[in-house]
Amino acid sequence: MECWGGRKKISSLSSLGRKRIVLVLAFSCVGFVMWGLDRSGTFEAKSIFDFLYDKPVSGVLVFIALYSASVVVMLPTLPLNLLAGYVWGVWAGGIYVAIAVTLGSLVSFWLARSIFGKLLARQFKSQSFSKFEKSLGKHGWKYIAFVRLNPIFPTGPVNYLFGFTAIRSHVFLISTFVFLMPTSTLIAYLGETFETFVRGDVDVAVWLHRLMFISFLITLLAVVVLGSKIFLQGRHHR
Repeated sequence: MECWGGRKKISSLSSLGRKRIVLVLAFSCVGFVMWGLDRSGTFEAKSIFDFLYDKPVSGVLVFIALYSASVVVMLPTLPLNLLAGYVWGVWAGGIYVAIAVTLGSLVSFWLARSIFGKLLARQFKSQSFSKFEKSLGKHGWKYIAFVRLNPIFPTGPVNYLFGFTAIRSHVFLISTFVFLMPTSTLIAYLGETFETFVRGDVDVAVWLHRLMFISFLITLLAVVVLGSKIFLQGRHHR
């Protein structure tokens, strides 16, 4: 029995190793393709605008695919969000961005859960972590809402972190889309109003800094409230 258990463990580890190799190769392929497109001038402003205006349907699909891939490989996506607002306007641009980020987030979530989830589950078996896991499983949408409505949290890494938790896939999917809409629409509004890619308005940077500052204050307030709650609970149990 002990020998069989050892073989089973080795088999699962080797399977995990193969999955990691596939993941690294996939990331490398995406990076290589995007590098090649950049070298060929595909990402030049004129080329992008010409393609999006000449082929509206294909343009939307390609935009969503590129945006989703950028989310998965954790590349900066703010310029794409601004671009969506400039090209398609506030509402259409915001919706396209929310769809793209949701798809990319779901892929990241699935990768984290299927490749690294079991390994990390063995590492975190403490009672406190189990309680936190139960809270995430029960109130997962609240955690997702807080993170998605707060631009101070980087989307890429957060997606993978959520994949390590007990949050259900459908809760993650729906909550991500719903609570990404306000932020995506706001940034699309900045892209449309200030015509960022044409005039390079300084006001965009000012508004983004204000948005980040407000997000920081909200995060700080939430940390203080949560910390106080934990502290009071600790004193109560004593």
